[in-house]
Amino acid sequence: MSTVERLKLDAFGRQVSNALSSTRDISLLAQIDETIEAVADEVVKFQSLALMTDHFIEVLQKAAIPDVSGLAELQLMFARSIEIVASYHQNQIINRQSAIEDKRLTDEDGIVDAYDTLIQQVAQFHNNLSSLSWLLGEHLSEADTTMPETFTSADALFKAIGFTSARWVQKPQDLHD
Repeated sequence: MSTVERLKLDAFGRQVSNALSSTRDISLLAQIDETIEAVADEVVKFQSLALMTDHFIEVLQKAAIPDVSGLAELQLMFARSIEIVASYHQNQIINRQSAIEDKRLTDEDGIVDAYDTLIQQVAQFHNNLSSLSWLLGEHLSEADTTMPETFTSADALFKAIGFTSARWVQKPQDLHD
């Protein structure tokens, strides 16, 4: 092989290497598509949840609830759900940041945009769920009955609300221990 042929072979090798390195891995493209599809499904789920929550917010704003039995448990369940949604929201922010930092991904892939949409939709649902929980609390407060009596002592008040002893009250010096 002549020196010229060797130089041409080296140049051809560089061309092949450059061509293959610029061609994106098919499995990466499939993973990108799968990720975008999964994120889009999550967007639809949280959009539906936000719309349903909006509906119940409107209902609660317009009407009184005649029977509040079980409402406290429902409000507690929503309060717990708010914490779960907040954690999920934070995880999606981390996923978005990972997509930004992944050197294999480009802006045109759309993963960061998909996560932006999901994060926004989860935040909307979180806010709506917080409002719904607050409204349920308002209805519970309005339905709460007050004691019709006037109490002349703390012991009388404790007795009326079911405490037979004030032993549960801490002494001031115990609060600092």
